[in-house]
Amino acid sequence: MTVATLWIDSDIARQTRKVAELAELAQVKGVRVVVHAHVHMEQCRQVREEAAKNGKVFAQERITSFLDQLNVEVEPATIDRTTAEAWAELLHQRFPRGEDWKRAKLSTVKARLPDDAKIRANDVPFTTDWLVALEVERRGVLIAVEDKGGIGPS
Repeated sequence: MTVATLWIDSDIARQTRKVAELAELAQVKGVRVVVHAHVHMEQCRQVREEAAKNGKVFAQERITSFLDQLNVEVEPATIDRTTAEAWAELLHQRFPRGEDWKRAKLSTVKARLPDDAKIRANDVPFTTDWLVALEVERRGVLIAVEDKGGIGPS
């Protein structure tokens, strides 16, 4: 029997109250909750930054304890050759022209930038969110997001 799995993206992961609510509901429903290692790394870095900015000492144990208490697992981050090649094909199918690919990346990044921000299409990065979204799709599981952009299938 396959256990239903809910992944948490970086937007949700930074909101501890939402993580707790999702994890508690998931536990009642028998759903496994995971956060991709890339997202976990991002969150740990951001918490360190906040602590330093506020003159506090960072304690990794607080994050570890929080996740452990809620039974949120950190999913290993590995991309092998076969996966990289399959994802490249999938992205090419969705965005066959360079302009389509640039527009898709820009729409994802601009969702996090002020309306008047200027960024050249060639300078838009392939973000962690794309890696997580592709992994979630490959596994056929669900993900909690707040994005309004278009990483996934149309």
